[in-house]
Amino acid sequence: MVSTARARQETTVATATEAPAPPKPSEELVRRLNQIASQIDDVIDVHRVSHERMTMLEQRIDDMGQRQMRTFDTLEQRLEERLSPRISDSVRSYVQPELAGFRAPLEAQAVRLAAVENRLERVESIQVNSMNALDVRFGDVAYQTRLALAAAGLVSLAGMLVVLLR
Repeated sequence: MVSTARARQETTVATATEAPAPPKPSEELVRRLNQIASQIDDVIDVHRVSHERMTMLEQRIDDMGQRQMRTFDTLEQRLEERLSPRISDSVRSYVQPELAGFRAPLEAQAVRLAAVENRLERVESIQVNSMNALDVRFGDVAYQTRLALAAAGLVSLAGMLVVLLR
């Protein structure tokens, strides 16, 4: 009888200390979360590709600008080296307007790029503020959203650069 009471007491203690299993999320919730994670992965991949393309475009723009400036300087230097002072003066008076014609588009392009850079800085600051707010509210999901917003900003930048280069 003592052993029966002790066995009942152990069974009662064992069932009381076992915690109930946590509820499993529904299949629909798991499916939707997996779908969201897949979309975030896609956005991250697009961000990487866009970032690489934007970096390549920036390098190409810099290279083109440097080549144009080197060509301009080389042309000017060759003119000065090859022509005698009298011929140089007369040629310079004819060539100077042409050279000024080359400078104006370069300066206009620099102004347009500066305007785009200012707009991008504003967009970036808005994105940073949005991302900070998301960090506070959603934690880890905010990091993935930040990547998505950055990708969208990079796509916008690439679009603006393409429009400016045309």
